[in-house]
Amino acid sequence: MAQETSSAVEVVNAFWQEHWSDHFTGSYKPPKVFDASGFYDVESSRLPDCGGDVVGDEPWEKYNAIYCPGDDFVAWSIDCMDMGYILAGDSWPYLVVAHEWGHAVQNRLNVGLRAVAGELQADCFAGATLQGAIKDGTLKWEEGDTDEIISSLQKMGDITPWTNPEDHGDISERISHFDKGVQGGVDSCLAR
Repeated sequence: MAQETSSAVEVVNAFWQEHWSDHFTGSYKPPKVFDASGFYDVESSRLPDCGGDVVGDEPWEKYNAIYCPGDDFVAWSIDCMDMGYILAGDSWPYLVVAHEWGHAVQNRLNVGLRAVAGELQADCFAGATLQGAIKDGTLKWEEGDTDEIISSLQKMGDITPWTNPEDHGDISERISHFDKGVQGGVDSCLAR
């Protein structure tokens, strides 16, 4: 799981380095990856600090991944990645990393290009990124990975007691927006 996550960071970053100027002006700057690996452990004293809020202090953060806009970093809990890897398969880290990176991309956009439903836009960017990486040849999709992604999106829908369906969208919205990015690429994800 740790190796797949490291590979996901490389693949996602390589996609945006290669294609940023195809869609946006200015130069691409990747977000930082917390503690070099992105992992945090809620049982540890080394937790991400996002603008003074310590990530990992709340019970629900044990199974979470974040993008911190103020400090421009991505992070994911070990428990989140372990659980997803076991339940959804080896494509889970790619989806999580691409989604959180999608928030970093949003943070770099003009306000007019950001969707009101930011979580769904991040799902769309994740779909565009992973499909684009496949086309670029930097990501090899195995048989069954598409099913794993759909299963992952079903598990990521806001159906947990601590989330609200308006935050990330329901299962069908998440799958629809991810697919929108797969089919239409980065430009299809932009609000216009």
